Amino acid sequence: MKKFEYKCIPILKMGRGTTEDLNRYGADGWELVCVWAFWHYLKREILPVN
Repeated sequence: MKKFEYKCIPILKMGRGTTEDLNRYGADGWELVCVWAFWHYLKREILPVN
């Protein structure tokens, strides 16, 4: 079964600033799930430790 961790972050920038922040989170493995106003909800899979 897959497990995920979630994060809710405010991004108060417009246009290019928001894109840069989201690209930075994407490079760290975060996936954008939902946006509500300036709140951005992200998730990423927790990989099992062997």
